[in-house]
Amino acid sequence: MKTNIRTKKTGGNYYLRKSYQGKQKEICLNTSNKKLAKSKANRFLVTLEENDWETAVSELTGQPVVKAGSDLPVEAFIDLYKDYCNQSAKTVRPDTIRVNAQRLRFIMGKLEVETIGRIDKDKLYKAWFGSQIPTAAEKRTFSSAVRAAGGCFKVNAIDYYQKMGFPIKNPFKGLELAKPKVDQYVPMSEDLRNKISKDCIDELDNDQAMVILMALEIGMRVSEINAAPCSWFSEQDDRVLVHIKEETWFKPKAGTDGVVPISKETYNTLLKLRCNSESKWFVPFGGEEPHPRRLRKRQSGCSKWLRDKGLNDDKPIHALRKELGSRVAKERSILEASKILRNTIQVCSTHYAGITDVKTLQPAGSKSEETKLKEAAKELKVPVEILRKLLR
Repeated sequence: MKTNIRTKKTGGNYYLRKSYQGKQKEICLNTSNKKLAKSKANRFLVTLEENDWETAVSELTGQPVVKAGSDLPVEAFIDLYKDYCNQSAKTVRPDTIRVNAQRLRFIMGKLEVETIGRIDKDKLYKAWFGSQIPTAAEKRTFSSAVRAAGGCFKVNAIDYYQKMGFPIKNPFKGLELAKPKVDQYVPMSEDLRNKISKDCIDELDNDQAMVILMALEIGMRVSEINAAPCSWFSEQDDRVLVHIKEETWFKPKAGTDGVVPISKETYNTLLKLRCNSESKWFVPFGGEEPHPRRLRKRQSGCSKWLRDKGLNDDKPIHALRKELGSRVAKERSILEASKILRNTIQVCSTHYAGITDVKTLQPAGSKSEETKLKEAAKELKVPVEILRKLLR
């Protein structure tokens, strides 16, 4: 086999020139030694003949060659998982994909394995905790990480992997996990809530104050606050509607859009903090696109300020959203809280049923209670009997 290699003045490395699919291509062999360059070039040509250009390049650059039926390295598997998510009929949020991939990498690091087939669930517990006896909280953290990594091995995903030629099984199947503990939300004192609402404007930068108020008064998630364009806010006669919806750069949690009404007073306060910014983002970023590092810095500043104020929570900004949910559940109903927070009625009942007597549906109008119940069940996408039981 004749190898057509030559050197270039820049760096003195040898290059292989090869015609492939009607086009002349050239690739650096990353060596200035002619004998080694010939050897690498010959290996490249053999792999190219058996596979394709991309596979040959991967092997030449030191990346493992992935063939159908082989045991996938973690990064190759994550690429396959992303392909599954992109073609899935059910939308998977980018944050979910990122977190699932991160947890899988972390777990494989704990086990000190590099390929999916070498994950041993029986060794994971000891690899994670060592000889220490874990606390209940540590067990829940462990369970949460395994559940997230297990999100890469759902039944439909495994079916997709098999269709692509990779007979992968769920390596975590059968692993006993601690059940996640869900505590009912304990509302903050009225003094603390008022202090946070007032002091954030005086003590924080304008964009940080907007984050606090949008979580506390609108119930928006941090991801929604960061992604919100000005077009989400529309003024009505007596109020403002915030339409949280899918954009090219953002997917709502669980793919659920929502419309949240807010008062003109809250909206005007936010506009005052916005200071007539021309940014297309409702909370200005100081640039054309939001930078993740800048967002994290802003959020960590808000979290620290809230903790200094006395809000003891692992996720203090998210706790403000729960605070709004508790107020709405107490003053109106859990059903109304589920609409505003865009959570299921079951989630809101878990968090807020302990702070109020659950109200039945009694909006003004001539419709029967049964009709109103059916309409609410249809809107919340839950069976009527479950909703009736929850609202007793």
